[in-house]
Amino acid sequence: MGAMDKGALYRLAASYLGEAEVVPDAVLCRAFDDVVQQVIFLALDYTQWPFALKVREVLLDDAQMCELPADCLEVRYCSLRRWEVFGRVLVNRGEEVEDACLVYKSSEMADQVSLPDQEPYFCEGVALLLAAKAAPRVTSRFDLAAQLEQRAQAALYRAKLKVVRSHNSNDQVPVTGREEVHDGYVC
Repeated sequence: MGAMDKGALYRLAASYLGEAEVVPDAVLCRAFDDVVQQVIFLALDYTQWPFALKVREVLLDDAQMCELPADCLEVRYCSLRRWEVFGRVLVNRGEEVEDACLVYKSSEMADQVSLPDQEPYFCEGVALLLAAKAAPRVTSRFDLAAQLEQRAQAALYRAKLKVVRSHNSNDQVPVTGREEVHDGYVC
């Protein structure tokens, strides 16, 4: 599976603004650079995207604590019975264990500006949102920004529906027996 890189994302977003190309260090490129990570984070917050989640085993120290992974934005699931997060530290409040399974929302897509191209509605939504956030600086047309943002919301909604439909389908990947399943997450 490939990824939509920064150049492809910028070209798609520019096309929504009526621009034929993106020239480095031009006003359009600088506008995109200023908001691209914020835009991806906004899109990631829209729903629980399976392609933005990571599963990782973490080792707890003697104090029953561990640092969260560097790319962890939000813990979505933890195999510990009782746990809390303080800043960037996960603390076990239950019985002592050596490790735990974490499912978390990763910042990797925003950090690398790389989108999953097998999710075209998501990519379209991010590109439209990027164009919407850059439009006031590039075109001075706030009405265009509002229109693009509405289209972005519609694209992200379609992407969310696709995720919901695939998550609730019978075409799930079978468990091999070696994995441990916690609340639907395979650890």
